[in-house]
Amino acid sequence: MEIHKKRVKIFLIIGILISLFKEMEAVPENSLMPNIEYKAGDLRDPFRSLRKEKQIKEQLPQKQIQEKPLPTLTIQGIVWGGASPQAIINNKVVKIGDTIDKVQIVDINKSAIIVSFENRQYNLPSTTAVLESLKAKLKGGNHEE
Repeated sequence: MEIHKKRVKIFLIIGILISLFKEMEAVPENSLMPNIEYKAGDLRDPFRSLRKEKQIKEQLPQKQIQEKPLPTLTIQGIVWGGASPQAIINNKVVKIGDTIDKVQIVDINKSAIIVSFENRQYNLPSTTAVLESLKAKLKGGNHEE
């Protein structure tokens, strides 16, 4: 009798597993994974295989792969605390949405100005952020003030 009960349990478990697998097959694969768009500029999309990226680059003509360098932008100052942040770049006052030398201003904050050029985004650190970084590097392991 006990052997019969064990067989029934095994068949019951197998039946449940089979029905679960059939349910999984009935669900379209696209509905299991959300559509993820990766927008991180020049960083590699971790959701795409390297093999596909290499194939895409090989298919593109060399002219399309070569990118124009970002025009020289000199940040003289940032005003970020108000309702409309502004910056002084190349001796011109700009705000979010403005364009200077074909470079669009996307965001202005305390530590950086984010710009868009040729469908890529760049992070331009503010002079205070650069100075703070240099101070931290110069300070080294000494944590005394």
